[in-house]
Amino acid sequence: MIKKIGKITIYVNNQEEAKAFWTEKLNFVIKLEQPMGPNMTWLEVGPNECE
Repeated sequence: MIKKIGKITIYVNNQEEAKAFWTEKLNFVIKLEQPMGPNMTWLEVGPNECE
């Protein structure tokens, strides 16, 4: 199980699909979600510290 990560940037074509993968498949939690212009969202996910 992943317990700690620095920062990794991954560019994706479909942000909603990537969000679902990280949160539903890997059980990561959303740390930050912020609009970055009209067509992009900055999304930070990470391991759930409570588990």
